[in-house]
Amino acid sequence: DDAWASYSAAAAGATDPLEATRAMDSSQPATESKEVMDSLVTQLLAVLIGNQDLAGLLNSQHGAQQQSYADTHLAMLLVDYWRMTEQDPSDEKKSLELKIAEIQDVAAERLLPDLYGQRQFARVLRQLT
Repeated sequence: DDAWASYSAAAAGATDPLEATRAMDSSQPATESKEVMDSLVTQLLAVLIGNQDLAGLLNSQHGAQQQSYADTHLAMLLVDYWRMTEQDPSDEKKSLELKIAEIQDVAAERLLPDLYGQRQFARVLRQLT
């Protein structure tokens, strides 16, 4: 609730993104409550004072984020291929294994297993099915 309080009433009630942007541009800078600021300072001090290497932490989180985005992108492509293969009316009688094989064929034609790596491709496909 504290975060929403930083928006002006005009921006919070806007129904159009441009209207909200104009309202935010004309409003005063957001101010954080004491509790939010205390929490942010505590977290920053924990990182700075702790024995954890900040650069290492950021690199590992960056790598994990990149992997997550790649997985999400690959999953979206595979779902799109599924939808593409489902447009054929004769597909209703096909087994799930046959449909998955068709998706793998389309993905292989577009070199997705090579682009994302065989293990990652297989893992994401397995999670989707």
